[in-house]
Amino acid sequence: MPIVMPMPLPEDDSQGNPKRVVIKYKFTPQEIYVHYYMSSVFRRIIDSNKYVYIDEFLCLKSPECIEIRDGKHHIKNTSPEFLRLYCIGKEFLEQSGTVLQHSRGAWKCIKAIKESSIDTVDDDVFSSIISGGQEPPPGTFGEGVKFYLALMGITQEELAARMGVATETVSRICRDVYEPPINMAIAVCVALDLLPYQTTSLLSRLGYSLDGVSQQMRAYKLIVNVFYEDSVESCNRRLLKHRLKPLTNPKDR
Repeated sequence: MPIVMPMPLPEDDSQGNPKRVVIKYKFTPQEIYVHYYMSSVFRRIIDSNKYVYIDEFLCLKSPECIEIRDGKHHIKNTSPEFLRLYCIGKEFLEQSGTVLQHSRGAWKCIKAIKESSIDTVDDDVFSSIISGGQEPPPGTFGEGVKFYLALMGITQEELAARMGVATETVSRICRDVYEPPINMAIAVCVALDLLPYQTTSLLSRLGYSLDGVSQQMRAYKLIVNVFYEDSVESCNRRLLKHRLKPLTNPKDR
Protein backbone atom coordinates (compact mmCIF):
# COMPACT_ATOMS: atom_id res chain seq x y z
CA MET A 1 0.00 0.00 0.00
CA PRO A 2 1.18 3.56 -0.69
CA ILE A 3 2.35 5.52 2.34
CA VAL A 4 0.56 8.75 3.23
CA MET A 5 3.25 11.11 4.43
CA PRO A 6 2.59 13.60 7.27
CA MET A 7 3.16 16.78 5.30
CA PRO A 8 1.08 19.88 4.48
CA LEU A 9 -1.75 18.98 2.15
CA PRO A 10 -2.51 20.92 -1.01
CA GLU A 11 -5.73 22.82 -1.18
CA ASP A 12 -8.92 21.10 -2.29
CA ASP A 13 -9.83 21.46 -5.93
CA SER A 14 -12.53 23.82 -7.19
CA GLN A 15 -15.22 21.24 -6.46
CA GLY A 16 -14.11 20.77 -2.87
CA ASN A 17 -12.62 17.32 -3.38
CA PRO A 18 -9.82 16.70 -0.84
CA LYS A 19 -6.29 15.90 -1.96
CA ARG A 20 -3.47 14.22 -0.13
CA VAL A 21 0.23 13.71 -0.83
CA VAL A 22 1.21 10.05 -1.13
CA ILE A 23 4.63 8.45 -1.51
CA LYS A 24 4.75 4.99 -3.04
CA TYR A 25 7.85 2.81 -2.75
CA LYS A 26 6.85 -0.32 -4.66
CA PHE A 27 7.33 -0.35 -8.43
CA THR A 28 6.29 -2.91 -11.00
CA PRO A 29 8.84 -3.65 -13.75
CA GLN A 30 6.52 -2.00 -16.26
CA GLU A 31 6.32 1.17 -14.14
CA ILE A 32 10.11 1.34 -13.99
CA TYR A 33 10.33 0.85 -17.75
CA VAL A 34 7.82 3.64 -18.45
CA HIS A 35 9.23 6.07 -15.89
CA TYR A 36 12.78 5.47 -17.09
CA TYR A 37 11.90 6.75 -20.55
CA MET A 38 9.48 9.47 -19.38
CA SER A 39 11.43 11.06 -16.52
CA SER A 40 14.99 12.35 -16.88
CA VAL A 41 15.29 12.60 -13.07
CA PHE A 42 14.24 8.98 -12.58
CA ARG A 43 16.58 7.91 -15.39
CA ARG A 44 19.58 9.68 -13.83
CA ILE A 45 18.93 8.01 -10.48
CA ILE A 46 18.70 4.56 -12.08
CA ASP A 47 21.79 5.24 -14.21
CA SER A 48 23.78 6.07 -11.07
CA ASN A 49 24.12 2.30 -10.53
CA LYS A 50 23.49 2.82 -6.79
CA TYR A 51 20.17 0.99 -6.67
CA VAL A 52 19.02 -2.58 -7.21
CA TYR A 53 15.49 -3.90 -7.75
CA ILE A 54 14.56 -6.37 -5.00
CA ASP A 55 11.10 -7.32 -3.64
CA GLU A 56 9.57 -4.66 -5.92
CA PHE A 57 11.62 -1.94 -4.23
CA LEU A 58 14.45 0.10 -5.77
CA CYS A 59 16.80 0.00 -2.79
CA LEU A 60 20.36 1.14 -2.32
CA LYS A 61 22.95 -1.44 -3.27
CA SER A 62 24.23 -1.87 0.27
CA PRO A 63 24.43 -4.65 2.87
CA GLU A 64 22.72 -2.18 5.21
CA CYS A 65 19.41 -2.85 3.48
CA ILE A 66 19.74 -6.25 1.76
CA GLU A 67 19.96 -9.67 3.37
CA ILE A 68 19.58 -13.36 2.53
CA ARG A 69 16.53 -15.19 3.88
CA ASP A 70 15.66 -18.76 2.91
CA GLY A 71 18.39 -18.68 0.30
CA LYS A 72 17.00 -15.59 -1.45
CA HIS A 73 17.86 -11.90 -1.34
CA HIS A 74 15.35 -9.60 0.33
CA ILE A 75 15.11 -6.07 1.60
CA LYS A 76 15.68 -6.06 5.37
CA ASN A 77 12.71 -3.94 6.43
CA THR A 78 9.59 -2.51 4.83
CA SER A 79 8.61 0.03 7.48
CA PRO A 80 7.96 3.57 6.19
CA GLU A 81 10.96 4.90 8.09
CA PHE A 82 13.31 2.30 6.58
CA LEU A 83 11.97 2.79 3.04
CA ARG A 84 12.50 6.55 3.23
CA LEU A 85 16.15 5.98 4.16
CA TYR A 86 17.05 3.32 1.62
CA CYS A 87 14.57 3.28 -1.28
CA ILE A 88 13.45 5.41 -4.20
CA GLY A 89 9.99 6.86 -3.68
CA LYS A 90 7.36 8.21 -6.01
CA GLU A 91 5.43 11.22 -4.68
CA PHE A 92 2.04 12.04 -6.19
CA LEU A 93 -1.39 13.44 -5.36
CA GLU A 94 -4.42 11.35 -4.58
CA GLN A 95 -7.75 13.08 -4.96
CA SER A 96 -11.02 11.52 -3.79
CA GLY A 97 -9.64 8.04 -4.38
CA THR A 98 -8.32 8.92 -7.84
CA VAL A 99 -4.56 8.57 -8.18
CA LEU A 100 -2.97 11.32 -10.27
CA GLN A 101 0.38 9.68 -10.92
CA HIS A 102 0.52 8.48 -14.51
CA SER A 103 0.59 11.65 -16.58
CA ARG A 104 3.86 13.42 -17.28
CA GLY A 105 4.69 15.86 -14.49
CA ALA A 106 2.04 14.49 -12.10
CA TRP A 107 4.56 12.79 -9.81
CA LYS A 108 8.00 13.45 -8.36
CA CYS A 109 10.85 11.01 -7.88
CA ILE A 110 12.31 10.95 -4.34
CA LYS A 111 15.84 9.65 -3.77
CA ALA A 112 16.70 7.57 -0.73
CA ILE A 113 17.72 9.83 2.15
CA LYS A 114 20.91 7.85 2.75
CA GLU A 115 22.03 7.87 -0.88
CA SER A 116 24.71 10.52 -0.30
CA SER A 117 25.85 9.34 3.13
CA ILE A 118 25.82 5.55 2.87
CA ASP A 119 29.17 3.77 2.66
CA THR A 120 29.80 2.83 -0.94
CA VAL A 121 31.45 -0.48 -1.77
CA ASP A 122 32.41 -1.88 -5.16
CA ASP A 123 30.51 -4.85 -6.54
CA ASP A 124 33.20 -7.39 -5.65
CA VAL A 125 33.22 -6.30 -1.99
CA PHE A 126 29.43 -6.10 -1.88
CA SER A 127 29.26 -9.55 -3.44
CA SER A 128 31.52 -11.08 -0.80
CA ILE A 129 29.52 -9.46 2.02
CA ILE A 130 26.04 -10.40 0.88
CA SER A 131 26.59 -13.64 -1.04
CA GLY A 132 26.47 -16.04 1.85
CA GLY A 133 29.45 -17.91 0.42
CA GLN A 134 27.84 -18.61 -2.94
CA GLU A 135 30.23 -16.63 -5.10
CA PRO A 136 32.70 -18.16 -7.56
CA PRO A 137 36.38 -18.21 -6.59
CA PRO A 138 38.72 -15.84 -8.46
CA GLY A 139 39.31 -16.89 -12.05
CA THR A 140 38.17 -16.41 -15.62
CA PHE A 141 34.72 -15.62 -16.97
CA GLY A 142 34.33 -19.20 -18.18
CA GLU A 143 35.25 -20.58 -14.78
CA GLY A 144 32.68 -18.29 -13.16
CA VAL A 145 30.00 -19.50 -15.57
CA LYS A 146 30.85 -23.15 -14.83
CA PHE A 147 30.63 -22.40 -11.10
CA TYR A 148 27.11 -21.03 -11.43
CA LEU A 149 26.03 -23.87 -13.73
CA ALA A 150 27.10 -26.38 -11.11
CA LEU A 151 25.61 -24.37 -8.24
CA MET A 152 22.22 -24.08 -9.94
CA GLY A 153 22.16 -27.52 -11.54
CA ILE A 154 21.92 -26.15 -15.09
CA THR A 155 23.49 -27.88 -18.07
CA GLN A 156 25.30 -26.10 -20.88
CA GLU A 157 22.50 -27.20 -23.21
CA GLU A 158 19.89 -25.59 -20.95
CA LEU A 159 21.90 -22.38 -20.72
CA ALA A 160 22.24 -22.25 -24.50
CA ALA A 161 18.48 -22.70 -24.89
CA ARG A 162 17.79 -19.88 -22.44
CA MET A 163 20.17 -17.62 -24.33
CA GLY A 164 18.97 -18.64 -27.79
CA VAL A 165 22.46 -19.64 -28.98
CA ALA A 166 24.17 -22.86 -30.01
CA THR A 167 25.37 -25.24 -27.28
CA GLU A 168 28.84 -25.08 -28.84
CA THR A 169 28.89 -21.31 -28.18
CA VAL A 170 28.28 -21.91 -24.47
CA SER A 171 30.88 -24.68 -24.46
CA ARG A 172 33.48 -22.34 -25.95
CA ILE A 173 32.62 -19.67 -23.37
CA CYS A 174 33.01 -22.17 -20.52
CA ARG A 175 36.36 -23.32 -21.91
CA ASP A 176 37.54 -19.70 -22.31
CA VAL A 177 38.31 -20.22 -25.97
CA TYR A 178 35.72 -17.61 -26.91
CA GLU A 179 35.49 -14.19 -25.26
CA PRO A 180 31.89 -13.06 -25.69
CA PRO A 181 31.11 -9.40 -26.40
CA ILE A 182 29.42 -7.50 -23.61
CA ASN A 183 25.89 -8.06 -24.92
CA MET A 184 26.34 -11.86 -24.99
CA ALA A 185 28.12 -11.81 -21.62
CA ILE A 186 25.07 -10.06 -20.15
CA ALA A 187 22.86 -12.67 -21.83
CA VAL A 188 24.83 -15.38 -20.01
CA CYS A 189 24.20 -13.64 -16.67
CA VAL A 190 20.49 -13.07 -17.35
CA ALA A 191 20.06 -16.69 -18.43
CA LEU A 192 21.78 -17.78 -15.20
CA ASP A 193 19.33 -15.64 -13.15
CA LEU A 194 22.20 -13.75 -11.55
CA LEU A 195 21.59 -10.76 -9.30
CA PRO A 196 22.96 -7.38 -10.40
CA TYR A 197 26.11 -7.43 -8.26
CA GLN A 198 26.87 -10.98 -9.41
CA THR A 199 26.53 -9.93 -13.04
CA THR A 200 28.72 -6.86 -12.57
CA SER A 201 31.38 -8.92 -10.82
CA LEU A 202 31.34 -11.60 -13.53
CA LEU A 203 31.49 -9.02 -16.34
CA SER A 204 34.57 -7.48 -14.74
CA ARG A 205 36.44 -10.73 -15.44
CA LEU A 206 36.25 -9.79 -19.11
CA GLY A 207 37.18 -6.18 -18.41
CA TYR A 208 33.60 -4.97 -18.98
CA SER A 209 31.85 -2.29 -16.94
CA LEU A 210 28.48 -0.57 -17.21
CA ASP A 211 29.83 2.95 -16.71
CA GLY A 212 29.12 4.19 -20.23
CA VAL A 213 26.52 6.86 -20.99
CA SER A 214 25.49 5.76 -24.47
CA GLN A 215 21.87 4.75 -25.02
CA GLN A 216 22.98 1.16 -25.55
CA MET A 217 24.98 1.05 -22.32
CA ARG A 218 22.16 2.67 -20.33
CA ALA A 219 19.79 0.02 -21.66
CA TYR A 220 22.19 -2.75 -20.61
CA LYS A 221 22.47 -1.17 -17.15
CA LEU A 222 18.68 -1.14 -16.85
CA ILE A 223 18.54 -4.83 -17.75
CA VAL A 224 21.25 -5.73 -15.23
CA ASN A 225 19.84 -3.69 -12.33
CA VAL A 226 16.09 -3.96 -12.89
CA PHE A 227 15.04 -6.53 -15.48
CA TYR A 228 17.49 -9.24 -14.45
CA GLU A 229 14.60 -11.63 -13.71
CA ASP A 230 13.32 -11.39 -17.30
CA SER A 231 14.22 -13.94 -19.94
CA VAL A 232 16.88 -13.18 -22.53
CA GLU A 233 14.13 -13.24 -25.15
CA SER A 234 12.14 -10.60 -23.25
CA CYS A 235 15.24 -8.41 -22.86
CA ASN A 236 15.91 -8.71 -26.57
CA ARG A 237 12.39 -7.54 -27.37
CA ARG A 238 12.84 -4.47 -25.17
CA LEU A 239 16.13 -3.61 -26.86
CA LEU A 240 14.82 -4.13 -30.39
CA LYS A 241 11.79 -1.97 -29.59
CA HIS A 242 14.21 0.92 -29.12
CA ARG A 243 16.32 -0.09 -32.13
CA LEU A 244 19.20 -1.20 -29.95
CA LYS A 245 21.45 -4.22 -30.35
CA PRO A 246 19.92 -7.30 -28.65
CA LEU A 247 21.80 -9.48 -26.20
CA THR A 248 21.72 -12.37 -28.68
CA ASN A 249 20.31 -12.94 -32.16
CA PRO A 250 19.59 -15.95 -34.40
CA LYS A 251 22.99 -15.59 -36.08
CA ASP A 252 24.58 -16.59 -32.78
CA ARG A 253 23.37 -20.11 -33.42
